[in-house]
Amino acid sequence: MAVTLTQLSAFLTVVRRGSVTAAAEELFVTQPSVSAAIAALEREVGAKLVARDGRGLRPTDGGAAFAPYAAHVLGLLDQGQRAAREAAEGGRTTLRISAVTA
Repeated sequence: MAVTLTQLSAFLTVVRRGSVTAAAEELFVTQPSVSAAIAALEREVGAKLVARDGRGLRPTDGGAAFAPYAAHVLGLLDQGQRAAREAAEGGRTTLRISAVTA
């Protein structure tokens, strides 16, 4: 399977925003590139992932089942990137503390 990060990102953005136009604006790419990314992802997965819903798009049952996995993959890659940077910096990490005053 040759799924790309661009395909996963485009798919999740369309699911979240409900349209190719809104996803393209958020991702700073053209509408045809978002449509092509989703079409390629559907071919790789072997299932229709989004369907027309009036003027927008909604995830199909297959798309709704696939979305959490796509989000998990992107999240794991983000965590891996942070871990690699921390290791390269000699194990230094950032501790963020916040408090709410009441």
